[in-house]
Order: sequence, then structure tokens, then C-alpha cells
Amino acid sequence: MSKIICKNPFYYCDIGIDGNVYVCCNKWCKFYSIGNILQDDFSEIVSGTKLNEFVQQFVNQEFKHCRIDTCMGAQSVDENGYEYLFDEYSQNKKRQIRLNFDTSCNVQCIFCRHDFEMADAQQLEQTEKLIERIKSFLPEMDKNHCEISLNGVGEVFVSKPFLDLIKHITDNYKNIKFQIITNGVLCSKEMLEKLGIIDRISGIEVSVHAASEKTYNKQIKGGNFKRVSKNLEYISQLKLDRKIERFQMNFAINVHNYREMISFAKWGIKLGAQPSFLPLLILSENERMEFDKLNVADLKHSEYNKFVKIIKKLKPLRNKIMIPEHYFKLETKKEKSRIRKFFKI
Repeated sequence: MSKIICKNPFYYCDIGIDGNVYVCCNKWCKFYSIGNILQDDFSEIVSGTKLNEFVQQFVNQEFKHCRIDTCMGAQSVDENGYEYLFDEYSQNKKRQIRLNFDTSCNVQCIFCRHDFEMADAQQLEQTEKLIERIKSFLPEMDKNHCEISLNGVGEVFVSKPFLDLIKHITDNYKNIKFQIITNGVLCSKEMLEKLGIIDRISGIEVSVHAASEKTYNKQIKGGNFKRVSKNLEYISQLKLDRKIERFQMNFAINVHNYREMISFAKWGIKLGAQPSFLPLLILSENERMEFDKLNVADLKHSEYNKFVKIIKKLKPLRNKIMIPEHYFKLETKKEKSRIRKFFKI
């Protein structure tokens, strides 16, 4: 019998604007916090009671804190594989600390926010408060060769607090590396050289969401597809030269872009990146109507059948991409109806 195991609780800490710490995207772990950096010590957060409780669900195979149906990290393995991975993951001390605050961004993605957003004075004050607290953890992070990931909810290259933090780390700590999450518009050779971090980057994750300029412009306001494409070529060369370990290109699946999933996958693979296809997550129930229009992976969506056919064509590339595994088990409405009729359901 297969068992579920996930790397995230052993390797990541995801810090939100309120200081709460999660082991992955807070929506995927049902907002289960393992601590708060404004209240708890770093060592307690990464080895304390709440984290152990989270990990225990893998021992019990009862996932009250996880949305296994949409999780990108969960693996299904046999008993021997489970024991091997659990032992390997449990010994890890090199965590990636993901800083997901400061929502300032130079673009507006239609599935992310309704307008352009820059942090106001109150949010900046909170960001500075969180960063000062994080600075107190840096000696321990440096000792354990941790990574700092910036920024899951905004654009790192327009955030002055984050740029200042990068400089503080590069000036004072030699063992901490950076994972950059960016929309790619400002992630240029000139920017990375100016920050002096090319030899300190472990990975770069670029949110592109399209394989053509026309589709890109439908989803991302204020972006620049040609500039992003040029920057992707530069990042590809960094990967080829082994200056960075990881290169990922993100694609949030929606009604505007799903037809380009195959061309996006081939583009990413050609660049030496790992194409990552992400399911949409609803921001709040107030957004339900707009979310349902975008969420082509929903059985009730008018273009669901076409989406499933694209997924079937994507299957030969499944070992070279990241995508929720259950997508490959999806069936068109006609196929579902045929199965029900055959089994008289």
C-alpha cells in the first residue's frame, strides 16, 4: 500500500505579514501555523511542538492540516520509500525561510489582485518590524546554511526593506543564500550585478503565466513580455554555467492561458527551467464568481473538456514539469458519463 510523504514541513518556513509561520502556502496547509516569529524563538519554531504535530499526520496518514487534493509537494510512495524519505527529511537542518510579506509589486496579475499595489505606511512599519526580528535569527540561519526566499506576495526588486535586507545579509553572513521569486520584469543581469548576489543565489523562480505576448498581456498589466523573455535567457545562462542550482518558471492555470500549457512546458525545458503549473487558489469567498470564471480545471467550467484534452497531451512531459498529479486522472464530462453508465452509477 502506498503512503503519503511531503518534504515541505522538514525544509521550509513560510512567514506571513502577521509573523505567523507556515510550512508551505497557508491555503494548502489550512492556515495551520507552527509559530510566530514575533513571539517565538527560531529554534522553537523549527523543532517545536506545533511542527511535530504537523509532521505526526504523516505518521498517522491522517491529513487534518493539509489539502492533499491540491498539494504540489505530497508524494505517494511505498512503505520502504516512505521510511527512507522520512528518515532523510528528518535529518535536515538547512531550511529555506520564505518571506511572504510586503505586497508591493510593479505589475498586476488578474488572478492575484484587482489593482497595482504598493505597501502603505502601516504595512511598511510591520515589514520593518518583521525584518528586525528576522535579523536576530540570522546567526543561527548562517550556521545551518539556510536560504532566504523573497518574495511570495509581491516583487522583491521594488521592495526597499527587502533590498536592504539582502545587502545586510551579503555584508555580514557568508553562508546564507537567496531564493528569488519574481515576475521577471526587473530580474536582469544589471539588477543582480548591482545587488552583488549572483554568487549567492541558490535558485530563481519566475512567474510568467504565458508562452506568448498576447496571452501574457491578457493576464498581467504593467508587465513587459519581451523584457521578461530576455531576462529568462540570462537566467538560463546562469543555470547553464552552474551559477544557480534551481530555475523554475511558473504558470498559474486559468481560462486565458491553458491552451499554451504545452508550448510553455517546451519553452521552459528548452531554457533549462522546470515548468511549474499551479492550480488557482481562491483569495476569498467574495471572489467566488470571478474565480469560477477563471478556474478552467473545475468540472462545471464551460471549457473543462478542452482543458482535460490539453492535460492528456501534456502527459509525456510529466517527469520534466511540476503539476498536481491528480490532473492526469481527470476525465472529460463525456468519459465520466460513459463510466457511470457502464457501472450503472
